[in-house]
Amino acid sequence: MNKNIYTETLRKVVDKSEYKNGFHFVGTSAYIAFANGNRARLNCYDKEISVSIISKTDGIIDKLSFPYANYFSAKQCSPNAPKWYPFIDGTTWYFGKMYAHVLPNTQDYMELANGIDEYISMFR
Repeated sequence: MNKNIYTETLRKVVDKSEYKNGFHFVGTSAYIAFANGNRARLNCYDKEISVSIISKTDGIIDKLSFPYANYFSAKQCSPNAPKWYPFIDGTTWYFGKMYAHVLPNTQDYMELANGIDEYISMFR
């Protein structure tokens, strides 16, 4: 598995972003700078990605969380098992080591990236 599930998740989301070529990674955060001086910082957590909009003069001017449950499809281990939304459990996706089909898929990452893109485009 990857060294850091949070960085790996951010990279998968950024890879689906319309701004993917503008992002750079510092530690476990992804940053993008816009022509107007604003920057967006993405941080990955167990159940969400947090996006902060940072102004050079005013610091953080807006912040929004993007919970995985709002963008990822519900998963289940077997047909009669309860469904849940993917989340990171320590160092891996919940049940991801035992059941590969419960991992977020390309469409899940695309939905999340689209939501983040729409948000940060307001501050470009």
